[in-house]
Amino acid sequence: MDDTFGADLWRVQKELEAEIQRSEAILSCMKEGILAIDGAGEVLKLNRKARQMLNITGAKVEGAPISFVCGQGELLAFVAEGLAARDNSEREIKLSGPSPIIAMATRSPMFGSGGEYIGMVVALNDITQLRRLENVRRDFASNVSHELRTPITSIRGFVETLLNGAITEPDAARRFLEIINRHASRLSSIIEDLLTLSSLEKGEAIELARQPMLTIVQKAMDGMAEKAEEKHIKMKILCEQGIDVLVNGPLLETAISNLIDNAINYSEEGTTVSVSAERAGEMVSIHVRDEGPGIEKQHLDRIFERFYRVDAARSRKAGGTGLGLSIVKHVVLAHRGNVTVESVPGKGSVFSIHIPIGESQEGE
Repeated sequence: MDDTFGADLWRVQKELEAEIQRSEAILSCMKEGILAIDGAGEVLKLNRKARQMLNITGAKVEGAPISFVCGQGELLAFVAEGLAARDNSEREIKLSGPSPIIAMATRSPMFGSGGEYIGMVVALNDITQLRRLENVRRDFASNVSHELRTPITSIRGFVETLLNGAITEPDAARRFLEIINRHASRLSSIIEDLLTLSSLEKGEAIELARQPMLTIVQKAMDGMAEKAEEKHIKMKILCEQGIDVLVNGPLLETAISNLIDNAINYSEEGTTVSVSAERAGEMVSIHVRDEGPGIEKQHLDRIFERFYRVDAARSRKAGGTGLGLSIVKHVVLAHRGNVTVESVPGKGSVFSIHIPIGESQEGE
């Protein structure tokens, strides 16, 4: 009898241990942070994701007051309200730490087998990236509206002026039509850049063909020569001979042209813009150097974002759409490469494109 009871007890204990291990494994694998809190506000359980989100390392927190785990922030207030109300609720909250997190917190009350209240469970879903993308989309829509509205407003204004009688004055009419044409060209450039960017962001494979790097660089420089001459800016090319690359020529030419255009926009008269290309192992690097004002460090991480401008007034005056560097970034990504920028305020900037030569891609 005792042996049978002992065997049953051992079996139940093993089953209980196995169930605990399964529960631990499930909690550890969850992408949500899970906190179990008793009715007195002390921590019963905390899974791995919750530890990461709350920046808890090493310390045993089971049995500690919830304030020890989440400090005095929004999560503590959310938990305190739940302990008092014993309800189901959710709220967007901010979690402080080295990298602040935006989380959707959901709370649910826990009841024992007799129906008594024994605490609550809080689930934390990290929505930081989702909110960031929403902000990017909202900013993009706002920026597009602004960039399109400006030339359209100008065009309408000058058309109305012409219709109200200025069309009978040849000199004034010509001046107004030239302004309308300039704004129409800017509008066209914005739309073309948006379409190019939209196509690149789809991530579809691009057509590749082997061609000389020097030819691509020279075409890009030729396209910018007139603009450089207007500002009395010298153009210099330093490109190694014999570098053949497997690329989409028109796209890469566009990327290099955009970098040269950007360099010219921010350079003073009489300075030099140079473009160089060199091979380093299985990669080729294209560098565009200018002698402009340089870029402050706080702008470098955002400079390839759509419509981000270090000097908005100067960029618009030069006819920039605010999309050129973003197009560069996506062209380079489509070639499995990366783009970098080095800049010292007062000493100019160097934008560099790094892409594979492409031997390994032959036959694709």
